[in-house]
Amino acid sequence: MRLLPPRHRAPTVVAASDCERCRDGWITQPANAASSLAYVAAGLDLLRHPDHDRAFALAVAGVGVGSVGLHGPGGVGGKWLHDASLLAMLGLLALSDVTVAEGKQKPPAAVAAVVAGAAVAAHPRTTDAAQVGAGALVAAAEARRFVR
Repeated sequence: MRLLPPRHRAPTVVAASDCERCRDGWITQPANAASSLAYVAAGLDLLRHPDHDRAFALAVAGVGVGSVGLHGPGGVGGKWLHDASLLAMLGLLALSDVTVAEGKQKPPAAVAAVVAGAAVAAHPRTTDAAQVGAGALVAAAEARRFVR
């Protein structure tokens, strides 16, 4: 007879450090996974507007898909998809801010470079530093855009 409950180990998923407790099954963090769908909805809403930046809208939707992958099944693939889409969205936001501030259009090659760079920077060894750098870049680009 056991007097104490059996010991349970936390699931070993990449998202184990998030604020929602991880559960067993396909959706390890149901609240986080469900709320991630708001990014998908926002990206799709941005796509409806003909004058909006399609690459950025797709990146926003991609953040939602990546977040569902991270907070749903988790794993290395879910973590990479989450981080790559987040880095792409941040990079495209910074690129938009710079080009708007200069009154120019975004070069398609620059968009492709941001997306490719995000895919590479989302490597587990570099993703944390890349996210800090991308966040700082966006802050600087936003400030530049509105100071002018």
